[in-house]
Amino acid sequence: MQIHGFQLNIQTVPDTTVYRRQLGIPDELASCQTAQAGPYALEGPVPARDVIDLLRHQPDIIGLINPAKEAQPPKAKSNNNSTGSTAQRTYILHKNGQATALHPN
Repeated sequence: MQIHGFQLNIQTVPDTTVYRRQLGIPDELASCQTAQAGPYALEGPVPARDVIDLLRHQPDIIGLINPAKEAQPPKAKSNNNSTGSTAQRTYILHKNGQATALHPN
């Protein structure tokens, strides 16, 4: 993230549950790291290009998630008929708690 111009304030904590919940990230969408960029929650290894687009467009959402634990999170809706690929995908976390693929194709 730093090579993309982001200034980071990294804090290592034994459990991110409290922080995730404060940011509005449901427990079932928990991943390996939790962050905040402006008003947005970030969960998991969200690519810098997706964070840059998020901050540029400023949609009315909770944030972005990239669940490292599974290929597709629970509640995710996608038009993509996956062939079992393990490639990680970024999802939009809407204010209603639903997650939809940021790049469906």
